[in-house]
Amino acid sequence: MPTYKVPDETDIFPPPILESNMDAAERIYQDPKCLYISASSFERRIQNLFENASARREVEAALYAPYDRILTDLCSSAEPDNAKATVSCHPQSVLIDDVDKLKYPIRFLARRIPDWAVLVTYLQLRAPDTGIPYRVNHPLFKLSQLLFWMEAKPLAIREAWSSLDAQEAAGAAVSRYVSQLMEQAEFGFRHHSGDAVYAILVVATYFSVFRFDRPQPSPDTPVKSSPAAPSTPPPPALRKRRRLNRSGTAQLGGGAGPSVVPLAALRAPPSKVKEAADGEQGEISPHNKYPPVKAPSVLYYNEPVLVTVPSNDNATTDTDEKLSPIFLQALQDVMGVPDGNCSFQPSYMQPPANVVRPSAKSLDVSKKLIDTALKLRDQQDLTHPHTRTRTQEVP
Repeated sequence: MPTYKVPDETDIFPPPILESNMDAAERIYQDPKCLYISASSFERRIQNLFENASARREVEAALYAPYDRILTDLCSSAEPDNAKATVSCHPQSVLIDDVDKLKYPIRFLARRIPDWAVLVTYLQLRAPDTGIPYRVNHPLFKLSQLLFWMEAKPLAIREAWSSLDAQEAAGAAVSRYVSQLMEQAEFGFRHHSGDAVYAILVVATYFSVFRFDRPQPSPDTPVKSSPAAPSTPPPPALRKRRRLNRSGTAQLGGGAGPSVVPLAALRAPPSKVKEAADGEQGEISPHNKYPPVKAPSVLYYNEPVLVTVPSNDNATTDTDEKLSPIFLQALQDVMGVPDGNCSFQPSYMQPPANVVRPSAKSLDVSKKLIDTALKLRDQQDLTHPHTRTRTQEVP
């Protein structure tokens, strides 16, 4: 007579069949509620975009596509603890010279426009009568926070960007752009809060990271600045929408009836402070609470954005390129959210453990280049004072 066996847990609940990583990835890839991008797919696209940029190495705009993709994926992996906050990449973001002027149209304000700015933006309160979010000039509007900005510069040399000659040329080029970064930092402090701002300068496929500390105003020492008339709001006529007619004049709507004024009058700046028509001009307004910024601290200098690894597909090339660990670490270093913690989804945008930091010798070289750049800038100011749009004090 057969004996009866009491079933145990393994009989009632058989162990599940573990899904392989490949099967799990395929399932997520096919899920219309997900967007799955593997590390290999990301690296293949980045290499494609950088090779395209190298083929047009004289053109700065050729670098926009790969770095835009890198910053977008970096921000997509960040999740602030504040549920109303979002970290995002903003191409051609605007930094104005005084946040108190946001009630005026941007086109009438002195401003600087870096290639990218990574910002923390917030869901806004809504007007109870209309349900529309408050605009930037409303007292209840929560201003965005600047984490860092990035400037890209081309490197038009005969050698490949991966060569030692290219890295040396990129390092020498850094000093040309220090003055531009300092102006952007000053506008950044005027537009955003925070005790420090960070700038990443990329020359082709080599990057440097700078930290600017907010200068503290001294009530006893007047701030020196280039002479400029205080900013005034634009005339009422200039604030209205303009329509061109066939006679070459502009017709302004509103009021008792349309007014017609010459186009030259419309193009005139609203005050003696030059209008920043192209985003890179406009004299910064003197203000005692905004002293000039000082020379930056160099956190990384002329490090490679890409590293070469053996290719997974020998039919096309012997090597591939991927983001360097030190570049991934630098991106993490400047991603501190000001009003709370921020977690990062595990992804190809995270640096590996024990990343090698920049050498002291490398940073010493960068400091010497910055000193040289500031001296050359000061000499240019003495020789051609009319070419400068801003006066900055550097100790």
